[in-house]
Amino acid sequence: MTDTQITLEDMKRMEIGQVAALPSSQLCQLLLDAAENLKQAKRVRQWVEAAIAMKYTEQIRAKRQRLEKDTGIIHIEDNGYKLTNDIPKKPEWNQEKLAEIIKNIEAQGDDPSEYVDVTYKVPESKFKAWPSSMQKIFEPARTLKTGNPTYILTPEDQGGA
Repeated sequence: MTDTQITLEDMKRMEIGQVAALPSSQLCQLLLDAAENLKQAKRVRQWVEAAIAMKYTEQIRAKRQRLEKDTGIIHIEDNGYKLTNDIPKKPEWNQEKLAEIIKNIEAQGDDPSEYVDVTYKVPESKFKAWPSSMQKIFEPARTLKTGNPTYILTPEDQGGA
């Protein structure tokens, strides 16, 4: 490849093999440029969304009040455009109180699995800190999966390897 710095626009017209053949310095710069573009795009999107919220706040409030609908989806028409406003419900459950309720259901002879889903989690940091005898007890219930790989490419003089 040439010593000419490849831009993100240039890269869009290249095949993946050509991009992979670029020197590390150019790949690093492309990552930095892409990250900066993403930050700028997020700021622009937040700005536009804030403007939309400001423009339609009163109409949204009035329609929600008229419909007696604090959450969920509503639509507002404006000169041939439809604005969809969604305020999702995000219930949070007190884990200690749920545990009490489940015990009470069991004590009454009912099956709590008919009413609730119970999930047990073991933080990996706690598992690693346990003595090996305790780890062996839990290992049959443990499956280790991997997440998506990430790549960070930095010049050596900026904290690289």
